[in-house]
Amino acid sequence: GDYSNGISEDGTLLAPETRWGGVVRKLDNNDFEVANIEFLEFWMMDPFIETHLNPFAMAIVKHNKLIETSYKMNSREQFFVLYLISKISQNDSEFREYKMHFSEIERILNFDGKRRIANKTEVFAIMDRLNSVPIVYEKGTIVGKSVWLQHMEHDTETDEFTFSLSEKLRDYLIQLKEHFTQYNISNIVYLNSNAIRLYEVLKRYQFLGECILEVEKIKFYLGIEGKYPKFYEFKRWVLIPCQTEI
Repeated sequence: GDYSNGISEDGTLLAPETRWGGVVRKLDNNDFEVANIEFLEFWMMDPFIETHLNPFAMAIVKHNKLIETSYKMNSREQFFVLYLISKISQNDSEFREYKMHFSEIERILNFDGKRRIANKTEVFAIMDRLNSVPIVYEKGTIVGKSVWLQHMEHDTETDEFTFSLSEKLRDYLIQLKEHFTQYNISNIVYLNSNAIRLYEVLKRYQFLGECILEVEKIKFYLGIEGKYPKFYEFKRWVLIPCQTEI
């Protein structure tokens, strides 16, 4: 029945990271004045907070060259890719396959109650969209294009999805010793797609205190080249909303 969903034959959870447990107790006294209760304290749990057990659990680490690439994705797609990147360990020498139960994908994308994803077929739709928009990157004298995901599989029996990132991105995401930018995924969860990209670019130059970017360069980073030919349009529909959210 429903109570056994997500449980293997040996009684263990198939995706323990998608489960939670809590302990509650009845409030016996509702006359706070008589009981000399001066205040109530409530704890709100942040699903993206760093913990002392794993302080970099949700850290995004990208080579600066990857930040300075050009691509256009909506906020849902960007957030999913960034969540996959947050699972990478800088001690890895190769990309691993990342396994996620559908309930985890649903929880991650619908973290604030908004229905960004409603069923399993939408997972494939997201992946198709991700790989339909190539990343334009530079490596020395080489200018190339790559997709984000090398492959995806869905086990229809366990509802587990398996993802692997493109090998072309390995040098930009693994064992980075210099020329990289790091931030916490919690900083971008509520930003729109343009704001996420602009935040990354600004974060990349944070150590300078300021940076000067040409309008066309910003459009390149955001994947909106050829749009908003008039500056006032670009300012109204892109810069001001990004500035407000960031």
